[in-house]
Amino acid sequence: MNEFDAAQGPREKSPVRWEIAATVLLVVSSFLALSAGIRQGGPGPEVLGRALSSVVFTLVVVGVFRLFGKARTRRSRAVIAFWTLVVLLIGQFGTVVQQVVPTIEGLKAGESLEWA
Repeated sequence: MNEFDAAQGPREKSPVRWEIAATVLLVVSSFLALSAGIRQGGPGPEVLGRALSSVVFTLVVVGVFRLFGKARTRRSRAVIAFWTLVVLLIGQFGTVVQQVVPTIEGLKAGESLEWA
């Protein structure tokens, strides 16, 4: 693959992989936040706010990086969004584990786990 175009200089690497990965993480993160909110039995707007918090926080982080000139290209913005979502997802897994473990530990021998 030729990484240099004589007329335009070095080619930018494609950001598509980073964008797809960030989109998948965004969907998973929103789903985990939504399921955690529903499981806790919060009101509708609170549950919706939890689901949209990943989107808003990621946009704020990318915006701050753009403000300071660190996210000039589409690829760099996608990389920043990806790693921001990885950090958020790790925190959300902790929340889900805290909700599920007491349920599993509370089972007696021979009982089945009901998720509904």
